[in-house]
Amino acid sequence: MADKFDNIILGSGQLHLGLCDNIADLANLTPEEEAALVNVGAIESGATLEIETDATEIESANMGVIARIPVKTTVTFKTGVMTWNLDNLKFLCDMQVTTNPTTGEKKTVIGAIQKFPEVYLRFVHQKKDGGELIINIYRAQPEGNLALEFAKEDPTVVDYSFIAMPKRGADFFDNNFLEIIETFPQA
Repeated sequence: MADKFDNIILGSGQLHLGLCDNIADLANLTPEEEAALVNVGAIESGATLEIETDATEIESANMGVIARIPVKTTVTFKTGVMTWNLDNLKFLCDMQVTTNPTTGEKKTVIGAIQKFPEVYLRFVHQKKDGGELIINIYRAQPEGNLALEFAKEDPTVVDYSFIAMPKRGADFFDNNFLEIIETFPQA
């Protein structure tokens, strides 16, 4: 049985990604590591953070359900990116990019994925009051689907979806999925 928490709709913002292998401590990025995060693109609206917890119910023959034990938490970040850069697909799949030196034409070949890349994900939403809402997912992997939609009514959007993986570590704080930071305008 699954408990499904409400989705957190984040709206517009910027999506930044970096390969986890390039970050020493995922909970404490250095200024150099933060500067190396790639701004994957602008998000018009509809970025969603979903937290879902599956639980097992323990039942007694004469008392019904006596306990619910959480067994699995899934954190998913979904969004559609409005800006297009083929180089950003490296965060989602195995690819090879070549550029023709004469024409400047760029060709991207996407191959069968052998392993999902692990990325540090940062989403930054500018609040109307001037502050920010920042989502940091320490280890995320693409969900496995990449959708490019060329619709008449809507602009082209690259749909990204990531599943959060817990950080590897020994204590509670090392095993968390994400952090949410809210900043406020300074007077």
